[in-house]
This record gives sequence, structure tokens and C-alpha cells, in this order.
Amino acid sequence: MIARPRYEQLGGSVGRNDITLDASGGNPNLKPYQSTNYELSAEYYPREGTLLSLELFRREVKDYILNGLSRQTFFNELTQSNASYLVSQPLNGGKANVNGALVSAQGEIWHGFGLQANYSYAESSTDEGLNLPYLSKHTVNVIPYYENGPFQARLSYNYRSSYFRAIGRLNSIDMVAPYSQLDFSAGFNLTKAITLTVNAQNLLDSTYTQYSGSRDRPTAFYKNGRTFVASVSFRM
Repeated sequence: MIARPRYEQLGGSVGRNDITLDASGGNPNLKPYQSTNYELSAEYYPREGTLLSLELFRREVKDYILNGLSRQTFFNELTQSNASYLVSQPLNGGKANVNGALVSAQGEIWHGFGLQANYSYAESSTDEGLNLPYLSKHTVNVIPYYENGPFQARLSYNYRSSYFRAIGRLNSIDMVAPYSQLDFSAGFNLTKAITLTVNAQNLLDSTYTQYSGSRDRPTAFYKNGRTFVASVSFRM
């Protein structure tokens, strides 16, 4: 399997600070991700509409991409001479192995009430001795739902544990804190042609937090707030 870099990662422009001798930009020389995947799965159907499954997997990744630091020489407009800059940019890493398991279950419980749930565990190792970027060790999804006649509703809870994001300034290990989100959606068919729907996102009002090394050294906070949407759709 091959995954190509994002366009913004391939940008060739570099922004420089001629006073601090820092710079940042893209990297047009990035190679695509390459991954060889192995999977072993088993499924069990206790009754109609109910599924239990287990998957064991291994990913052998080559040339994965991480944000890192490198030394490059640029012309300094202040001193009118070449200088060595510390450049932050996406770089190709070496090789990485990911081993893990995925457990899933879904099925109706009682009179239209049902549940979908899965849990994944992933352990990674790389040539650099770091975790694979953006890979959480623990990921959980739990979706209870109700579907009966003209009414449908579901609650969706998602959780992922902390994960490595990038190499920061002074070679710090930049991380993202554990994050969870709770969403709700419901729909009601008034007629065959008219449907009412409501959606609510981020009911927990969760905050996305980045930190450097340890949680007591935060570097960024992102808080999008709760979102509520109601709509009516017509079908001809």
C-alpha cells in the first residue's frame, strides 16, 4: 500500500527569520508512505444481525512522514551572507512496525435498541526510537442506537489516547493529549417525503491539547465548542 504526502507538505517555499535563524516550510523531496500489511481475522455470528469479530494486524511501514528539524544554509538579508538555519519541515523517517488488535461487536439488543462498539490496541516501533506519528495506542468507539419505524437515533462516543505528533524546537517530543468526543443524531420521517433531523456535536465540549514532553508544558489548545443543527428534507 502507498500513501502520498499531502500537497501542503510538498510545498517548496520556506519562511525564514533572519534574526533567530529559524525557518519552516514544506519538502518537495518527500517520498510516499509504503506499507506492507498483514491481517488475521475471525468472525462469529451468535444470531441474525449480531456480529463479534477479532482482528490481529501488523503493518511494516517505510518512509513514513514526521515533522522534524534539519540544518540548511540560506542567504541572510540582514548580514548579507550565508547562514545556517534550523528548519522545521516534514521529513521521511526510516522504517516502522505496528502490531495490534481490533475487537468489534454489533447487534440489536431489544425492540430496536442496539449497540456498535470497537476497541483497538496498536504498538509501534521505529528506527528513530519514537512512536509512529499520529498513532494512538488505545482507540475506543461506542455507538448505542435506536431504530424503529419512522424514528432513528444514535449516540456516538469516541476516544483516543495520547499520541506523538512531531519533533519540536530544541528536539522536544511534541504530543497530543487524550481526546474524547460525544455526538448525537436523530431523525423522524413525518411522511415518505419529509424527514426531520437534529445533530449535536461535541456534547462534552472537549478541548484538543498539544504539549511538549509532559502535560505540564502545553503548547496549544483548540476548543471548537458544541454544535447543534436541525434540518428538514424533502424528497420528490
